Amino acid sequence: MTIADRVLFVVLITFSIAGMVIVQEAIPQGAYVNIEIDGSLAYTFPLDIDRIVPVSTPDGNMIIEINDEKVRVSESDCPKKFCVSQGWIAKGAIICLPNKTVILVGQGMPYSEKELDAISG
Repeated sequence: MTIADRVLFVVLITFSIAGMVIVQEAIPQGAYVNIEIDGSLAYTFPLDIDRIVPVSTPDGNMIIEINDEKVRVSESDCPKKFCVSQGWIAKGAIICLPNKTVILVGQGMPYSEKELDAISG
């Protein structure tokens, strides 16, 4: 291993660490939970504040928990309770078809503040 190899190694490690810092600063830090009932946005909550949200839908009731930057459906009136069995999620969606409820977890702006595009209207 020559001196040039060692210099190249140090330069590459320095650029890697600098790249990680820049990416961490560029990614939005706020994450939100959007709860849609029957196709309409009903609630938007920040993911970093722990809370229990009782949700009443025309087809049943649910209890949604937000804790440690994760979300889950802890109780639901639906027959098979697939939404409850999904457990805690930090990103993605929980869908309860019988209650017509979608829980979306994502980074960035809340759903209500996003701009519409050509597909969504």
